[in-house]
Amino acid sequence: WYYFLMIFPVATIGCLLYYVVSENETAFSTFMKLFVLNLIIAGAFTKKITSQLSVSTSVTKILQNYSNQLRLIEKESFLSHLLKTYQQELIKSGNASILIGQLASLFNYLETVVNLVVSIFLNGLFLFHVHILFRLGKWKKQHAEKIKDWLQLIGRFEALGSFGNLSYNNTSFCFPEIKTAPAFQASDLGHVLVKPERRVCNDVSFNQQKFVILTGSNMSGKSTFLRTLGTNLVLAK
Repeated sequence: WYYFLMIFPVATIGCLLYYVVSENETAFSTFMKLFVLNLIIAGAFTKKITSQLSVSTSVTKILQNYSNQLRLIEKESFLSHLLKTYQQELIKSGNASILIGQLASLFNYLETVVNLVVSIFLNGLFLFHVHILFRLGKWKKQHAEKIKDWLQLIGRFEALGSFGNLSYNNTSFCFPEIKTAPAFQASDLGHVLVKPERRVCNDVSFNQQKFVILTGSNMSGKSTFLRTLGTNLVLAK
């Protein structure tokens, strides 16, 4: 159906060119009829186009940012074996940055449908947004399954970058030792978001008991201590 519909814009442009060359009024009349017909055809796809744009008002910008992130990962020279492994996974999956960039461009073109003047001109002559909708569907069919893996990989790099930044700015912090036994033990444990000069650190161990009774007056630090345990448990994982 898509290729059948392409007959109309070809005929429209043909009639316009013929009119410019020959000034034949019949050609111009046919051109105007085909122009209106193209707008009617494009209007039939309006619901599908708007449904694609309803995902986000800034989907183009978001996708372009992802494309830039993936390009940096693809071109960086890593020393870490883990980061090299992630980079190779990305490279093997295809040109992720280029493909996401293509997707961003398709959404960018599709968003021009909200401009009434541009939409009338482009669709009346070329069925422009029908073209873009078809190419968007084709892109999704070929590459949609890879997007989740690409975004997860970006998430891994962001997480590792956050931990690296935390470690660099807090040289006194230690790396946890993970064991399979259900136990928790820490020395000089403090809340990572409390400034060092105000931080109160404590030793804690759940190796010999399953719970600890925590008492104290209001504003004495009970909640902060509980948050300290939770925060450090999350960071340890």
